[in-house]
Amino acid sequence: MKNVILIAGLALTTGLSIVATGYPQGTQQSAPKVTVGPTLKEKAGSPTPPATAKNKAQKTSIGKA
Repeated sequence: MKNVILIAGLALTTGLSIVATGYPQGTQQSAPKVTVGPTLKEKAGSPTPPATAKNKAQKTSIGKA
């Protein structure tokens, strides 16, 4: 029984090491370049609600009548 476990462990270790050597280590991929339009830059600079937004205040909360 011990021999079977030893051989299975050895086979598993060998298989994992073979698979691990197939993957390249340390390769860096460059980040994708994204272009942002001027409209989105303006919105990010001043995050105000649109003119059609309605001011809805919360009138009740949990636990209060």
